[in-house]
Amino acid sequence: MTNDALERGKERYASEPELAINDFTEAIHAKPNDSEAFRWRAITYMQLEKYSNAVQDYTNGIEYNPKDTNLLIGRAKAYRELREYQKAVEDIEQAIKVEQEQPSEDGFKDFALANLHIECAKVYVQLRNYTTAERHLNEAVQLEAKHNQTSALEARIEFYRNTVKNFTKAELDFNELIHLTDTKDNRFGRGEFLREDKQDYHRAIDDYTKAVKMAQADGDSVSDIWSPLKRSLDGRATCYMNTGQHALALADFTLVIEASQEDTWGDNKNLSYSYANRALCYAILGDAEKAIYDFERALELGNDRVSEIQANIQQLKKSLKPKWKFW
Repeated sequence: MTNDALERGKERYASEPELAINDFTEAIHAKPNDSEAFRWRAITYMQLEKYSNAVQDYTNGIEYNPKDTNLLIGRAKAYRELREYQKAVEDIEQAIKVEQEQPSEDGFKDFALANLHIECAKVYVQLRNYTTAERHLNEAVQLEAKHNQTSALEARIEFYRNTVKNFTKAELDFNELIHLTDTKDNRFGRGEFLREDKQDYHRAIDDYTKAVKMAQADGDSVSDIWSPLKRSLDGRATCYMNTGQHALALADFTLVIEASQEDTWGDNKNLSYSYANRALCYAILGDAEKAIYDFERALELGNDRVSEIQANIQQLKKSLKPKWKFW
């Protein structure tokens, strides 16, 4: 009967969490030392955002099975939701110690440890202990390097780029990432980094161009606003604008516009930006008529820079050169 209640709860915890709680409670009453039943009830409490209840159940489970890393990691997640970051990091570090004692099986141990180090680093970032966060990321990178995996490297790039703003180390990691896996996504990612963080537009153009070629070879669609192809064309066009290569920028924006379709739900902000940016290209290249048309299309599609666009249209109509501001 205990097993029946446990299995019944597992089947419906996602769709009927309140009923699943009753099932797991029944299983616990029948077998109070069953750490699995405590873990599943804790998981369900997490889904219901009852984090204190989840902590209590994870704690009960750990009491009966202290070497279950799933229980330790689960409680750490609950502590993070409660913003008890020091307790969370203590649980993850304990999980790392437990995992280190496990036998190695085809690299699984290394992957599990790397993921734990990454999670530990995230909590240390929340504690603003960046030195220890970096140490855990370094451990994760070393573990994954044995198997040519890159998740930890990507996490460390994110850390260097957005947390500690160490662009020198971020670039070194991007270079290593592309050395290991030269993909359109990684080329696009480094292109974004070079453009946004280092303003190295010429090198960014090289990465965007390689990303575009890879994406085209894979048959990617420009009409997909989240595809590496569309985003790389946008990024490259921006770099062309910043390096004075307005005709090349115009060509990229035209590719994006011609492949894009208006959203029937009315969300055309990305397409609107493409029209506005192409309008700037036309204006700088001296074609006021086409610039005005594209600016007006941008307004029709919806744009949050209405006053700027309207001012540019008025200046163009008066044959005055606008004060161009590319976005």
